[in-house]
Amino acid sequence: MPTRADVARFTQRHLDAGLDVDPRDHVVSQSCYVTDPDGHTIEVTWACPQERWQWTDEGLPVVVSTPIAVQDLLNEPGASTPAPLPAGTQMGHVQLKATDAALTHTTPFYRDLLGLEIYARLGDGFIGVGVSDYRSLLVLTTRFSPHGGTPAGPDTARLTCVDLLLTNPEAIEQLAERLTAAGHPHQRAGTSLTTNDPSGNPLRFSLHDTAKPASRTDA
Repeated sequence: MPTRADVARFTQRHLDAGLDVDPRDHVVSQSCYVTDPDGHTIEVTWACPQERWQWTDEGLPVVVSTPIAVQDLLNEPGASTPAPLPAGTQMGHVQLKATDAALTHTTPFYRDLLGLEIYARLGDGFIGVGVSDYRSLLVLTTRFSPHGGTPAGPDTARLTCVDLLLTNPEAIEQLAERLTAAGHPHQRAGTSLTTNDPSGNPLRFSLHDTAKPASRTDA
């Protein structure tokens, strides 16, 4: 969301509806977490100015998860003015469940095979990956399986696909070559490539339609 007040208004709306909220300070951002009727966690967030960020010894932004007092958030100027989600709201990252303890296989898969940059790390059970500007497009976490686990079975409710859009066919060819060299299963269909990460999350890479305006979430 464009401003901290937008996050505060979102928080107030859920409180007025009698729903639980969980405001958090991540240093790089401030967020409010809510749960939808199907049990999915939704995070609305305001990105803090980079001059307020802190940095780790490995050159990554410091990421924490510290509770914010609800009233402190609601005291934000403009928070009491009712308003729908602002037009500047954008899709942020998607969080995926990792089933390997300490992300032992997940980290090299996303960094070395897919070629994404690691832009956030929290302990040994959380990484954020993306392509530019320290902006994580995907987050991988062992929060739901800290000691390892198994992917969702075919007869359970599960994620069916994560789409990642590339801007040129050479990138897909290069990705196919890396996966082949590593012996990692993948399939080609026209200009698309599909594969599964070490936790079984299905990923589909395809070319961005240049006839449509580019989105900030396009990889």
